[in-house]
Amino acid sequence: MTTGTAALDRVDLRLGSDDKGMLQLAASYEGVSLAAFIRKAALEAARSIVERNERLILSREEAKKIIAALDQPFAPNEALKKAMTAAEAIEANALEA
Repeated sequence: MTTGTAALDRVDLRLGSDDKGMLQLAASYEGVSLAAFIRKAALEAARSIVERNERLILSREEAKKIIAALDQPFAPNEALKKAMTAAEAIEANALEA
């Protein structure tokens, strides 16, 4: 939402006459301008889509599995063990220099 004297951006929209008529009718039922009606509907749809794509909803079973996995002690695999050993060697050499 904008407030005060903030600049407003403009969006142009091309509609068929039937679509425009439908939107104008709906806007009149709501007692708002066509622009206000389209803005409100578009923002509601955008918020819904963003929320649906940014929120992860797990079932109770999925949540239990994730919590159980997080409760397990960390055990590095062989590749990670090698990488940690190499990192320690690099760090030791850097401290000696």
